[in-house]
This record gives sequence, structure tokens and C-alpha cells, in this order.
Amino acid sequence: MRHAPEQADLFAPAAAEPATEIEVDAAFIEDRRRELQALLDKARSAVRLPWKDVAQAWLAEMRFDGLLRWLPEAEAAPLRDAFAAELDRLYAREAPAGEAPAD
Repeated sequence: MRHAPEQADLFAPAAAEPATEIEVDAAFIEDRRRELQALLDKARSAVRLPWKDVAQAWLAEMRFDGLLRWLPEAEAAPLRDAFAAELDRLYAREAPAGEAPAD
């Protein structure tokens, strides 16, 4: 009769996986920078949320955060702060249900 292999302990600490470096060419990083700048410019030039609804704005915010991961933290931090400030400004202009938007 065959024996089933022992099941691993689900609560045991995970074995550390070796960190792997991903080599990315400079053109790829530059494309990410351009996309980040375009999103930031779109937010800066908007009077109201430039996306069709809040869900699209959240997706844009998640996209922005994901793109930032390709940049060194020293470069990403000011972009993150600038985009967050623009989103705060734009969200503040959106009216809660039943209220008039701020002008």
C-alpha cells in the first residue's frame, strides 16, 4: 500500500527565499517615469477628479503606487507625496451624497 507524503506544517515559519535581483533596462524604467509624470500632470491640471468615478480614481492611485516600486525610494517618495496631495485636493472637491460640491 502506498503512503501519502507527509503534509507540511501549515504553521511552521516559512523558509526564507533568497532575494533575486531583476535586471530591467533603462528604457523600461524611463517608460515608468513618463507614465508616473503623466498621471501626476493629469491630477495637477484637474479641477475635479479626472476619472469617471471614484473606483477609477482608486485604480489610478493603485497604478501610480505600483509604478513607483520601479524607482529608487529617493526618487519615488516626492512623487508619492505630490500625487497624494493632488488626490487629497481632488477628493475634497467631490461632494458626499446629497451635498453640493465645493467650489
